[in-house]
Amino acid sequence: MPIARDNQTWLADLRASGDQRDSALAALHDTLLRVLPAALASWLSPDTGHFDAFLEDVIQETLMRVLDRLDTFEGRSQFTTWVYKIAIRIALNELRHRKWKEVSLDSLEESDEPDEMPSERFASSDPHPESVLERKDAMELVKRIFDEELTPRQRAVMMAVNVQDVPLEVVAKRIGTNRNTLYKMMHDARLKLKHRLEREGLSPEELLNKLVMTEEHEISCDDVHQLLDQFTEMKMRGEDVAHLMPLVQKHLDLCPDCREEHEALIQALEFEKQMGE
Repeated sequence: MPIARDNQTWLADLRASGDQRDSALAALHDTLLRVLPAALASWLSPDTGHFDAFLEDVIQETLMRVLDRLDTFEGRSQFTTWVYKIAIRIALNELRHRKWKEVSLDSLEESDEPDEMPSERFASSDPHPESVLERKDAMELVKRIFDEELTPRQRAVMMAVNVQDVPLEVVAKRIGTNRNTLYKMMHDARLKLKHRLEREGLSPEELLNKLVMTEEHEISCDDVHQLLDQFTEMKMRGEDVAHLMPLVQKHLDLCPDCREEHEALIQALEFEKQMGE
């Protein structure tokens, strides 16, 4: 019969030595082995040939990080939710890199002109000539604003993330930076676009919402990761997280990588709840 551990017991057992710590690590390993397939089901099927090896690698990396970061656990969520959060980021980052490994992102370093403007990606299908002409004028304005306001690096990054749907983690690695720095670069670019549109007397249309929906003050991916276990548990309890933790909600609306990690954590907690019923 597995030992029922609360937060303090988990911390005490994992900080201990010998059999006490080994028993806690084995229990945590078994918990992750049971929960992670459900958490990751939307990204990787358990029927995939390499799934078991992948899962074991993720679990071993997670256990090492958990031991290394025990002092950072603040008790704002269940200890296991905190552990799931760490495991999910490890797993999804690895899956993102594998998916995009063979895809060339040379334009991030070399090209000053993206192949496709966001205006083309989100253009309306209204066939009326007046609408077509209005859209053409709007698209030309959008392209001019992009060219005038953004640096080549900012344009390339915005195209990769918002048009090509490349994960932030992958883009960050390709250009030799980290996710926080990349998100800040995109935040600065969105602010430039938003302020320029305001100066032009324009309000962001649907085709630009993904690019210019931003605020002067936002929090980083690491800030959100630190709060994600608490935020997700609150959401699972039905609390108004958009009101209680608006900066986290705003970031999740804008950041696809963090949003995926939030969705996977929800799946993990839903599975855990079902198993406990």
